[in-house]
Amino acid sequence: MKPIIQFSLLLLLFVTLGCNGPIGVSSEQLESFETKLTAKDFFWQSRYGSYIDFQFRPDGIVNALINGKADSKISGKWSFDSSSGELQIAWEGGRQYASIVKNIDGNWGKITFESKIHEYGDKTLTRLKLLDDRFSEKK
Repeated sequence: MKPIIQFSLLLLLFVTLGCNGPIGVSSEQLESFETKLTAKDFFWQSRYGSYIDFQFRPDGIVNALINGKADSKISGKWSFDSSSGELQIAWEGGRQYASIVKNIDGNWGKITFESKIHEYGDKTLTRLKLLDDRFSEKK
């Protein structure tokens, strides 16, 4: 076997063994992902023509508003695997999505995934301060 091929295979082996999660995301970010995702006083928004607002709760519930409209509220359940960096969301009466975290901004202002987590959003979630009661239960 040529030395360059041997070196390439050895390098590939080291890179593969050295990865314990998604490339570009630190283990510290993965460990604190759930806490940051469910932080009180914040919500997440994704845009793809339309937009969708997400509120991830610590109890595993996710609420979403399509285009910010209260009558478009949908709910589901979410789970995160910190070892693989995979977020899964099962929307009530709808599709289940799974996507790997690709990048997290240093200040947690944006999270980018490998694929979409809802049909109305794109691959990026932007963190916004919750200034109103858009996710509160209306009676």
